[in-house]
Amino acid sequence: DGDAMNENRTTKKPAVGGLVVLLAILSAAILLIVVISAPQSSKDRAPASIDGAALDLPLPTLHEMTREVPVITFTDGEGRKTLLTAFQGQVVVLNFWATWCAPCIRELPSLMRLAETIKDRGVALIALSEDLKGAEVVVPFLEKNGLSGLPVAYDPKGTAARALRVSRLPSTLLIDASGLEVGRFDGAYEWDRPQILELLEELTEAATTPVK
Repeated sequence: DGDAMNENRTTKKPAVGGLVVLLAILSAAILLIVVISAPQSSKDRAPASIDGAALDLPLPTLHEMTREVPVITFTDGEGRKTLLTAFQGQVVVLNFWATWCAPCIRELPSLMRLAETIKDRGVALIALSEDLKGAEVVVPFLEKNGLSGLPVAYDPKGTAARALRVSRLPSTLLIDASGLEVGRFDGAYEWDRPQILELLEELTEAATTPVK
């Protein structure tokens, strides 16, 4: 009988040990859920965002030296062939985008708002579409998304993009009133931010300030 009792005790020990391990695992899981569910302090929260894009974006930096812009041609919103040089005398925000580019689509509303703000300030915005079918796909896309006020032009063969060495979409070039590239930003941005308006104003003022 003594041997039987000892055998029973021996066989029950692993069951008790397994229960202890299971309880430990459940306790750890509950603690993890509590930690994850706990409200974060404002210090630990991620930056506020719109459509997943962080608001604390760096300001586009200007080139140390201005760059020559090759002669490029594109089709304007009315279907006419247009030279970029036609905009000399104005600061130009030249944005390369496409309807199939998700980051481009995120930034288009801010570009449309920027276009409305700068239209009487000596600054031109050109949203240059790289869509192969041009207006055939772009016009319905703009109407569907409430972006009909965006000043769009077309570069369906990518000629302008290649000439300006644009390697990704979206990309935006800042061109001064004399037709030189002064800066560019690769990636989606919020173009109606106050800092951008200040930068464009500085570029416009530089163009109208007499050289002493």
